[in-house]
Amino acid sequence: MGAARDPWAFVRQAAAGRVADSTLVGALLGDRVADVRIAALRAVAERKALPFVPTIVSILRNRQEESGVRREAAGALTALCSPDALDGLTEVAVSAARGVESDRDLGVEPPVPHDEEP
Repeated sequence: MGAARDPWAFVRQAAAGRVADSTLVGALLGDRVADVRIAALRAVAERKALPFVPTIVSILRNRQEESGVRREAAGALTALCSPDALDGLTEVAVSAARGVESDRDLGVEPPVPHDEEP
């Protein structure tokens, strides 16, 4: 698990994209550098690593997390197609629709009202 503790973020980020070890991926999901967390989320999605769904839901729900990481978490949950992800995705979507979270917080474009379509 040396790569997860490497002082250089680019080493941890590269490791996240190539790793198959679930312990290392778990450590990288909690890394202090957003790009490393994003790479780990992509690795989880690509490998269909369903055991990480609860961790990814927590990342998605964390309003203190960077928007790019939350956006990647939403994408990973969508790619994993796990019923366990549905509550987290729904909660964030409903919060956005109610204005509890801004679209900027989620890193998505606001919906276009039907009466204003081009």
